[in-house]
Amino acid sequence: MSSLPKWQELYEAAVLETDRSKLKSRIEDAQSAIDARLRELETGATNYADQREELRNAEERLQTLRERLLSG
Repeated sequence: MSSLPKWQELYEAAVLETDRSKLKSRIEDAQSAIDARLRELETGATNYADQREELRNAEERLQTLRERLLSG
């Protein structure tokens, strides 16, 4: 069992996916998990600036994957 957060597991699965027929689904799953984690962080009193930045960076990389999927 992985010690990574769920969003990160799904993000890594998307980034490492080599089967183009599965990539769209992997990207969508990762984005949903990232969105859910960002919502969780918004409701907390603690400042999670580092984690928010990590999540935003992951979103940018997923967007790049989406663009490559659509162009290729």
